This record gives sequence, C-alpha cells and structure tokens, in this order.
Amino acid sequence: MVEHYIGPVLRNIRKGTGFTQEQLAEALSKKLGYKIRQPYISKLELGTTKASLARLQLICSILGRRLSYLIAAAESIQQQDDDSQFG
Repeated sequence: MVEHYIGPVLRNIRKGTGFTQEQLAEALSKKLGYKIRQPYISKLELGTTKASLARLQLICSILGRRLSYLIAAAESIQQQDDDSQFG
C-alpha cells in the first residue's frame, strides 16, 4: 500500500527543503494552533504513525509542495518496488 512509502518521501522532501524535524514541528504547531513535537515528525517519516490527508496537505504546504506531489512520488516508489519483486 502506498501509505508505507509516504514517510520516506516526506523525509526526502523535508531534507530537500532544508527543514529539520524540529523546525517542521514548530511550523506545523503554528498552523494548527497547538504543540506538535519533533517525535511526531520522526514517527511520520518512519511510518510508525499516520496522518490524515488534511494534515499531510498542511505539512506539504509548509514544505512548499503539493499533496499530489507527495502521493505521486510515493506511488512511483511503490511501483518500482512492485516491478522489482514481480518483474
């Protein structure tokens, strides 16, 4: 399932934009109006916790990407994995 690939793609986007996990947590906290801590971002990236589409869209907007970009990148990686397993 594509959600297994969301975390690693999110991590790559975050690193590519120069955000630390702490900075992303702080920016997300400001948008939401309540405290988000760095371990939450870590868990998202590791895939040990999931976020709603609305939350992912907000994170993507902070990072300057569209949610559709995140999902398409995750789907692409999933397809590559599927092709290497069954190809």
